[in-house]
Amino acid sequence: VEVLLGDELRGTFSSHVGYLLSRRAFRRFLRRVDYSEYGGAPLAAQGGLRLNRSGELQLDDILARWGENRVQLNGWLKEDWDVSGELALAQPTLIAPDAKGRLDGSLRISGPADDPLLSVQGTSAELSLPGLQLQQLQVDARVAPVSFRQLQVDAQAQTLVTGGEILRGLDLHLAGTAASHRLAL
Repeated sequence: VEVLLGDELRGTFSSHVGYLLSRRAFRRFLRRVDYSEYGGAPLAAQGGLRLNRSGELQLDDILARWGENRVQLNGWLKEDWDVSGELALAQPTLIAPDAKGRLDGSLRISGPADDPLLSVQGTSAELSLPGLQLQQLQVDARVAPVSFRQLQVDAQAQTLVTGGEILRGLDLHLAGTAASHRLAL
């Protein structure tokens, strides 16, 4: 971008002077929007989308990658969602900068097109944030991400390490809606 912009701005004397006076600002701007400056990664997707005559959207082997993280989806959307897939959270630092570990699992999107239900099941040998480490984690979550009419998360971890303390056999259950929910350990 900087090279192309520089070429355009060097066309006339006044634009050349403008380029010389503003190129530091352009470089600072490019650094601010460069994902690699912040440990990020580009989002890439490939696969097939088909819209048939009846208005059904078919997803054929859609693979979305964000760094080493990936989601693969198959299914359709008409009046209801019917999409399933696999996920791999292999680079959790893209979500939380100090996160470590890996989570692999499956997902399903079902229900009304305007308020679907997202179900995720996943396992991890270890996930950690500063001051918190979960070992042998299993997660089963269901959420309606548009309305939060349903929220249910069941998680079990063999070991939780936090603040120098070790807890074994952690069992967490969160259920409810956006307005009212309950957490049980």
